[in-house]
Amino acid sequence: MMLAATTLSLGCRREGPPLHAVIIAAVRTAYTLQDRAWDSLRAAWQGDSATRHTRALAYYRQAFGDSLAQFYAGYTAGGGPEKIMDVPDSIAVLSSDHDHATVSYPTPLPLQEIWKAAPYTIDRLDRIQGRWLIMHTTRLAQRPARP
Repeated sequence: MMLAATTLSLGCRREGPPLHAVIIAAVRTAYTLQDRAWDSLRAAWQGDSATRHTRALAYYRQAFGDSLAQFYAGYTAGGGPEKIMDVPDSIAVLSSDHDHATVSYPTPLPLQEIWKAAPYTIDRLDRIQGRWLIMHTTRLAQRPARP
């Protein structure tokens, strides 16, 4: 497992393995999905609640493992009014190999304020059929150690 850390922060990149840039881009893309759902897909998700949930689930499975996709789909399809995800400003790749990665970042302030989320987040990703999916998210009270 590669232990070099790479951070992407507001467009500034510290050099690291090219794989790190791909992983960071996958995390950023995943956390834009809720805004894109609200902005452009809400009308397409008309129908009964089961239909809305099925469509939302397929949508979130683009970037999340099944349990997180289920969670986000349930919230979005149910008309959850608050932002439940936001794009992190700075993402550090803590570890990575060909099919697994762990990233950390300061939890975005809107999530800390709205949901009282802990100030730091760690996401575990797996590469499945060529796509990086966020499989598990953990919130932490203290900044995680970097390798």
